[in-house]
Amino acid sequence: MATSVFALLTLPNTSKGLTALQPTVVDAVNIVGSASPRRKVARLATDSDSASASRSRSATIHKPGASIRIRILDSDGTWDKKSDSTEQFGLVRRCIKISLTRASFDVLPATYERIFSNCRALVIDYKRGEDLYGALKLELEQSLTALARIIIEESKEEIDWLANFAEHCEWFESQIALVESLLTYLDQVYVVNEHKAIPIHELAFSLFTQRIFENPRIAERLRSGISKWVISERNLRIPHNKRKNVEELVKHLIIHSQYSSFEEYYIQFTRSYYQADSADCATEFSGDPQGFFKHVMIRIQEETERSKAMLVVGSWGLVREATEKALLDNRLKWLAFETLGSYMATGDLTTLASMY
Repeated sequence: MATSVFALLTLPNTSKGLTALQPTVVDAVNIVGSASPRRKVARLATDSDSASASRSRSATIHKPGASIRIRILDSDGTWDKKSDSTEQFGLVRRCIKISLTRASFDVLPATYERIFSNCRALVIDYKRGEDLYGALKLELEQSLTALARIIIEESKEEIDWLANFAEHCEWFESQIALVESLLTYLDQVYVVNEHKAIPIHELAFSLFTQRIFENPRIAERLRSGISKWVISERNLRIPHNKRKNVEELVKHLIIHSQYSSFEEYYIQFTRSYYQADSADCATEFSGDPQGFFKHVMIRIQEETERSKAMLVVGSWGLVREATEKALLDNRLKWLAFETLGSYMATGDLTTLASMY
């Protein structure tokens, strides 16, 4: 008995559905008594004859419940991987843009797992690592250009501005860590095998240095904030109530490998400050060399304590040396001539040792 078309096309599992359809259609012949004209119906290219049709029939019919993979081919029979990956590429790029946009209220259009999987497919299956790497670099450049503008235009007072700058650094560092994890396959497969590419972390931080730390206006505001803080502490002889802002800044300078530049500026500024302080005090204590020397020792102690609280260990000795030389330059002979006798007479070995 012939199977009805309705039974073939029903969806319940008890039906054979489309799997029972013949994969080929042969020439239709005129049926005796039929008014229908003779016509030709298309058939598969492999079914050149009834024998080949019979062979292909058994090979193409799938078992019930088996998965079927459908691939769309171009007119020339090839598979366009790039066009097939367009949606995935666009999704990953949107996620990168949102992740690198400061103060963005947009939410990611996909879960972390989906972004991670799409990145893997783009790099491994579609071989689009180069495209994705280029898109990442472009998004980083655009993000940092916008961030530099935000930092420059902030109207905070110098020391408060330092706190805001540290917050921007912290945001960038956390977002790059996120992007690195989402684009793991780009970093560990494409970059590793492409000699012209550098790791995501290195790329991001090098661009941050170029666009942020090397921006003349930002660098000037950093120096201004640091100098205002340290001048306040040196003049008032007490820790600034916003010293924490500078501590946070120093932490991020270390992370971005910018501490050496900060240290150089700090030591140079320290030297200039205490050279001026020495000149003023030499006049004030012109008749009291012992008072001058006492002032010098207090200044050195204050600067040493500040260094230990704010700077890395390697800076402590450099700052102390700069302070001592600036305060005592061209003063040692005068101090020795005017004070050694009295110190020796009173047996003040502690002061003599300090002077030595």
